[in-house]
Amino acid sequence: MLINTPVLLIVGPTAAGKTGLAVSLAQQFNGEIINADSRQVYRWMDIGTAKPSPHERDQAPHHLLDILDPDHNFDLATFLSLAREAISGIQERGRLPIVVGGTGQYIWALVEGWQVPKVAPDLEFRAAKNAEMEKHGPEYIYLQLQQANPQRAAQLDSRNVRRVIRALEVHRAQASQPRTPEDPPKALTDCMILGVTLDREQLYQRIDDRVDRMMSQGLEEEVRNL
Repeated sequence: MLINTPVLLIVGPTAAGKTGLAVSLAQQFNGEIINADSRQVYRWMDIGTAKPSPHERDQAPHHLLDILDPDHNFDLATFLSLAREAISGIQERGRLPIVVGGTGQYIWALVEGWQVPKVAPDLEFRAAKNAEMEKHGPEYIYLQLQQANPQRAAQLDSRNVRRVIRALEVHRAQASQPRTPEDPPKALTDCMILGVTLDREQLYQRIDDRVDRMMSQGLEEEVRNL
């Protein structure tokens, strides 16, 4: 099943101005904004995630913000399900879906129509693999994934241990369960991706300024409360 809709996606590094651009475009083109940041979905993580301010949220409808408490799991499969649902709702209202955020994997999975299995976290398995990694190194874990699922291994950086372990976790769960027919991928057929960036020196200065601003706004207290 294809999502046949014009969708605007805004990507770019931290502090490049994605949020401000998204709000401005939403106002100009009758849009609604869908968050694609893996941490802004959590309540009470406002300052540290540079979540859109109350004023910015008043300027345009926002989706997938503040939907979970910080002790709940949020993964790619959940994002895809909620984002596709939000896009459909925005379509039905005759408005422009604008997907914006710094989690690139979320963006590309949505655009390309990835099929992601819904596998619950297995904390014991993760702990065991992390212990193996501490003893033998990350390449040892990555080799296990190469042997179990070469195609998935080729998509990952061997140094990204968290994702490698997650891929092993998913493979293990799928191997122990009977396969069921999967829904066909839901790719975006009509979309535009805007990449926002700045000169490196200017970008680094904006990041430094943002950190200073976060501290003055109460980042330390936010973390203590969490």
